[in-house]
Amino acid sequence: MVYTATAIQNGMPGADGGLVSPCFLPVFRIAGENLGILAPLVSGGTSVLLPRWDAVTVLDATGIYRVTTMAGTVENYLELLGLLEAADGPRPDLSSLTKRGQRPTRTSAPSPARR
Repeated sequence: MVYTATAIQNGMPGADGGLVSPCFLPVFRIAGENLGILAPLVSGGTSVLLPRWDAVTVLDATGIYRVTTMAGTVENYLELLGLLEAADGPRPDLSSLTKRGQRPTRTSAPSPARR
């Protein structure tokens, strides 16, 4: 599994500064362990541990912790897009997410005490 996490880090733009990834997938499954725990660990990044999937919490965590990448199901992404389209107020800050062909500048994630 560490091999897979290393391969993820080497193949992702922006991973050289350390991945910041929310982990809402079950960590007792391979995808949750590889994408939510090991890939950020191997890259020197941060795993933002969430107890379960909640689209609003994921959007909030993306802005607070400057999430760079996320692994989820199609349904997860559709729910996030639905929330973004329905937002009446200010949109969440998603500028930290890695875009294809872009290498983001990584800033330190705040400690939970500074929220």
